[in-house]
Amino acid sequence: MPKRNIIWIAAIMVATVIAVWVARRREPTVVEIAPAKLRPVVDTYRLIEDKYYGPLDQRKLKRGAIRGMVSALDEFSSYIPPDKLASFTRHMAGKGRGVGLYLEMVEGKVMVVGPLLNSPAHTAKIYVGDQVLAVDGQDVRGMAIGEVELLLAGQVGSGVTLTLLRRRDELKVTVIRAEFPVDTVTGLYRDRRGQWVHYLAGKTGIAYVRIKEFVKATGSQFWPICRKLGRPRGLVLDLRDNPGGYPEEAVPVADMFLTKGVIVTEVSRDGSPQVQRAHSEGTYHPVPLVVLINGRTASAAEIVAGALGRHGRAVLVGTPTRGKHCGQAMYRLSDGLGQINLTTSQFLVGPPDRAAGPDDAGKDWRIKPHVEVTMSAPELRELRRLRLGAEVVPAPAPATGPAETPLEAVPPIARQIVRMDPQLSRAIKLLEAPRQMDAILDKAEKVRVRSVPVKDDD
Repeated sequence: MPKRNIIWIAAIMVATVIAVWVARRREPTVVEIAPAKLRPVVDTYRLIEDKYYGPLDQRKLKRGAIRGMVSALDEFSSYIPPDKLASFTRHMAGKGRGVGLYLEMVEGKVMVVGPLLNSPAHTAKIYVGDQVLAVDGQDVRGMAIGEVELLLAGQVGSGVTLTLLRRRDELKVTVIRAEFPVDTVTGLYRDRRGQWVHYLAGKTGIAYVRIKEFVKATGSQFWPICRKLGRPRGLVLDLRDNPGGYPEEAVPVADMFLTKGVIVTEVSRDGSPQVQRAHSEGTYHPVPLVVLINGRTASAAEIVAGALGRHGRAVLVGTPTRGKHCGQAMYRLSDGLGQINLTTSQFLVGPPDRAAGPDDAGKDWRIKPHVEVTMSAPELRELRRLRLGAEVVPAPAPATGPAETPLEAVPPIARQIVRMDPQLSRAIKLLEAPRQMDAILDKAEKVRVRSVPVKDDD
């Protein structure tokens, strides 16, 4: 064989070896590494990449795919995109951001409901009744509240100038945006010092505490408030519109009112139960207790309401809860794509009556009230409006004028809340009739014992 042919054959063999080696060393494609069950998803991505007319935003496609997968799991798992993650994290830490000002539209005017305590608007001495005329020189008359709030939003540390009309005087106030703590454990209304008032007016001796959400430190904030109350004649614990939050913040609240028994059982994917029990140490006074619930009471708030109701410690008043008896774990995603809150367990109030697992997803887990009291849509809207007004710091009292009497010291908004809230009114009447409460709880216990086997630790 000619020497030239031998050289060509050798060259071809070397090239073949190099090609095979390179093929083995190259990075596998997405299609090759994707599990077979995800091939349709990858095929869809390839189809979009090859055929879509317009330009593609790869990060937007990834976020959309993540959101779609998570939302398909259940109604409680959720995706937090990167642009919302900082706000979500602050919220769960019990912090607000911005100027801390509540606004409402009154006869076409943008009016100040009031500032939140310790917020920049509170420090800048903006008061309820002020009318907002302009934000950074831009006239807001004729704007919607949402548009004005967008003008007020901005980076922490930046300033915004509000043109206000106070009585007949026009003034300009510059507010520096900041982060500030937000109370999740509240009372009926704030006094002029900004402190929450928990006792109802008159000589009823009945106290009121509302938990808006279970964020970090909610449990530790609740005990000092109850300690300041002393030993009231009765206590209303308002969990309405409470979306839940951290279960570890809810368990100590339930434990405060129970001396023994199971508060909640958490069942994970493999069926193994984690049991949280009440302890006799640190239990609050055995005062009569009513817990207010509604269809927006969820998750961690249902743990508290359900445990206190099941153990006969409280009469539940209102409407059935949302039935979110599951827990989410928070997972940060790689490549700065945000976070997913994934359902990883199920909560069962008290000890489970049987083995439970993921197949129970369709069960009705709502907590039912002992005394059902409904509210109309207009009543709910009015209550939320009044609550907003009760949460802000009132304007200071006039420098001159007659001194307030104890009755006059109770602001009209507080009396309005009690008068127009049928669920709270029913709670007060029950606390004024402890024998009626005992009868309700005795009847509920007899029904439960007949329907559920009694357990030693129940």
